Amino acid sequence: MEINWEVIGVVTLLVIILIVLTIRKNLKEKKQTRKLAKQRF
Repeated sequence: MEINWEVIGVVTLLVIILIVLTIRKNLKEKKQTRKLAKQRF
């Protein structure tokens, strides 16, 4: 079994990008829900 470092590097990069995007999306959604909650009260 030969370890292909290029493939590992690309996969890790994609995973990191996915995590960052999901975190940013969650933060935006939380801000929107807070705004909606303030409008209701």
